[in-house]
Amino acid sequence: MRVALTGGSGFIGQHIIKCLIANGHSVNLLVNKTQIKPDPSITVIQGHLGNASALEELIKDTDAVIHCAGLTTARTNHDFYRINTGGTEALARIAARANIKKFLLLSSLAARQPELSAYADSKLKAEEILTTIPNLKWDAFRPPAVYGPGDKHFLILLRMLQKGIAPLNAPKGAKLSIIHADDVASAALHWLETISPTEKSYELDDGKHGGYSWQDIYKDVAPLLIDKDPRYIRVPVALTYIIAYISSIFAKIGRKTAFITPGKVNELRHKDWVCHDHSLCQSGWKPSIPLASGFAQTISWYREHKWL
Repeated sequence: MRVALTGGSGFIGQHIIKCLIANGHSVNLLVNKTQIKPDPSITVIQGHLGNASALEELIKDTDAVIHCAGLTTARTNHDFYRINTGGTEALARIAARANIKKFLLLSSLAARQPELSAYADSKLKAEEILTTIPNLKWDAFRPPAVYGPGDKHFLILLRMLQKGIAPLNAPKGAKLSIIHADDVASAALHWLETISPTEKSYELDDGKHGGYSWQDIYKDVAPLLIDKDPRYIRVPVALTYIIAYISSIFAKIGRKTAFITPGKVNELRHKDWVCHDHSLCQSGWKPSIPLASGFAQTISWYREHKWL
């Protein structure tokens, strides 16, 4: 098939591109500023989600759309809605008018708790707006925390863990699911090749039912970095919010994106980020990368690229 893909220069998008090409598919790729390595299976379309003519060119002669582009951090809450919600609507309406057979939105498990942050709410609203578009044949993926080569969010924790520090920001008893980016890509491939859209949001995880505590994750990952047990540090709630507010203020003054925001702290402190829906597995897809081996591969990549 020929697939229209947004967000292909991002962390998860890069894994999806590799998976699609490795399995014989070709890609129309929306690119704004990032340089893309030439590949005969990739047709680059210059533009962004606010450029209607670029979006029309992107989906021309394609069989499906996989929409990965979006913001996980932003300078303002408005930017989350402008890109995550508005950008999704713009692309979806053009896809519907062109009668594209399949439209997949890469959403987030955060959409399950929209009250926590503008990011979470913008992702839910992106899903909701798809239901209002006539003739759109869509589904959405709600992955939890995603890691793998190229990810910068877990890299911060791994650098701390390498120094023997294991921060605990979530409350006691909190659990989360996790998934390697290659498993997200294999799920997208499975959806593309076998599933007829039914306006469903699928939750994805690595197959660990009941999820992990942060201590569980550190227990598996720490031996890959250090030869002793890490020092667990439970970060005071008030301190976390103070840091987030200060970071947000200075970022606003400097017109930059904050390192951490109150909304992100709300997400970190939520007790249940466990995937409960496993209907994609019931359709025949199975994750293949366990946590320990996935992080071993990821850490190897970080070291090779001098990130660790």
